[in-house]
Amino acid sequence: MLRFNPRCTKEQADGLRAVVKFERQAERAWWKAERGSLDERDAAERWTATQRARALDALEGRFQAMRAAGELRGAATPVVLAELRPMIEERGWAKYKGKKVPATRRGRPRGTHDETFTDRVTLDLPDDVGQLLVAACHWVSAPILAKLEDWYQQHGDHWRGVRNDPRPHYVGAGPSAADLLTRYELMDQVQTTGRVLRDAIDRAIQTHQREMALEALKNGPLAGG
Repeated sequence: MLRFNPRCTKEQADGLRAVVKFERQAERAWWKAERGSLDERDAAERWTATQRARALDALEGRFQAMRAAGELRGAATPVVLAELRPMIEERGWAKYKGKKVPATRRGRPRGTHDETFTDRVTLDLPDDVGQLLVAACHWVSAPILAKLEDWYQQHGDHWRGVRNDPRPHYVGAGPSAADLLTRYELMDQVQTTGRVLRDAIDRAIQTHQREMALEALKNGPLAGG
């Protein structure tokens, strides 16, 4: 497992917790049904203590396999993973599987947006997914960061004040309004693991909200026709 601790907004963290709380109830219902079935078999077949222990171990194994497959999602990781995997496929990032990432200093890529986050979540991703996420973010962003580096070489790194005058007829020595727009457009294309995981969190919350809305329609006062 690879651990990620993406920063996020309070709304994202609270929304994810609400989804996990709901999914945990489904897990409890699954455990109750499965344990009831196991107890019935135990009583009917008069298992030994060893047989019962083996059956419980097998049940735990099934539970972990269903969590890994996203069929049971009573924790933050399986909830986010259920959205992250299809996101990676949709973005065409599977091609980066196994591609090595050169060693770099830790921290945000140069030029990414300054954003304020007040919360953080912990996600333990399977090695293959975590490594693919890191590789995809690196290789997708590499040509964009090269263009940003060219931009900084031309316009400087710490320009301030009047040189950033956004008026369309500005002719000062600093970056023009069009130059600044180019910079922001490039910055929007940079992918980081935190950004992608926040996207997956948003999708998980939206998916849950849609499912709840459909369930409400199905069971509402007009459901009977």
